[in-house]
Amino acid sequence: MYKDGLLDPFNIEHHVLDQLPEDVMILNSLDDIDSFLSSEKDLALGEFSQTDDYQQIIRLRINEQVDIDREFQSLDDLYERAPGAESLVSMYAPLLLRLDQAMEWKTKRITVKVIRDQMCPLFHVDNLKLRFIVTLQGPGTQWLMGRDVIRKNLGKGGRKPIAKKNCYLQQIQTGQVALLKGLKFPGSKGLVHRSPSISPVSDTPRLFLRVDFID
Repeated sequence: MYKDGLLDPFNIEHHVLDQLPEDVMILNSLDDIDSFLSSEKDLALGEFSQTDDYQQIIRLRINEQVDIDREFQSLDDLYERAPGAESLVSMYAPLLLRLDQAMEWKTKRITVKVIRDQMCPLFHVDNLKLRFIVTLQGPGTQWLMGRDVIRKNLGKGGRKPIAKKNCYLQQIQTGQVALLKGLKFPGSKGLVHRSPSISPVSDTPRLFLRVDFID
């Protein structure tokens, strides 16, 4: 049940959609990125092949407890300043390069993080143009369909409900690439989402790669 805009993590309801939500576009190839950016949809999801040592890279990042958070101008600049991120970023370099070419973004920020708690428990919209995120281990980002959001209650610290009654929480799958539009994206109100809940005693931390296109 929803309480004050939050879903009770102990009573999550599961369901299977009969059709793709109207908010979502599926990325079957890099050519679909331009279509998504020019559409009214706020979320794009895709499956992109990883390298043969994908699981080894994840284990290495988890064991190192890697934590990278910095701005960069290009992928070469990123690799030079944050070499610990290269193995992860290189798996998605073609997609990130295509995004960079599609629009002129001045500021980009990369985050690679291992976490064992819920970073952003409140539903919100990012104050940026676009976010690329892939959860490599652990639960993925949770989001609400636009028709299920009470937008006037956003940004009020969870004191008023953000989700309408009897609606379902959506969740991006582990390993699934996601593009989320934010408040600064022209013509978009942004995707309402939050971090998934994680048990503090879980043996499986969450590892995600995030690239923010800020302005």
